[in-house]
Amino acid sequence: MINIDLYYNNQKQLCRFTLAGHAGYADHGQDIVCAAVSMIVFNTINSIDLLTKETLSLNQDEAKAYIDCSFPDISTNKGSKEASLLLKSMELGLKDIEKQYGEYIQINTKKDSSGGE
Repeated sequence: MINIDLYYNNQKQLCRFTLAGHAGYADHGQDIVCAAVSMIVFNTINSIDLLTKETLSLNQDEAKAYIDCSFPDISTNKGSKEASLLLKSMELGLKDIEKQYGEYIQINTKKDSSGGE
């Protein structure tokens, strides 16, 4: 199962997310759930990196199927509207996947504790 934690600042803006695990929907290379989640997440990260001036911190371990991506300026309510919009789009896409394939993906909502309080 893919476990996704979405962290929100005190203004309810998504400012960090973590992903861990594999969906297990199908064999490696055939898993449409993993492919969909990966596409949405990496497209969002790349779009924010290339199309905005938003600072991001990305840690990933492909062998452990782990990603931790945070946006320090959004955490402190100083982030760009463009980055927040792209993150909101990512959230909507991931939640749609969860609706259809809930036994393979779980999304948890958390409060960010890194700043902005």
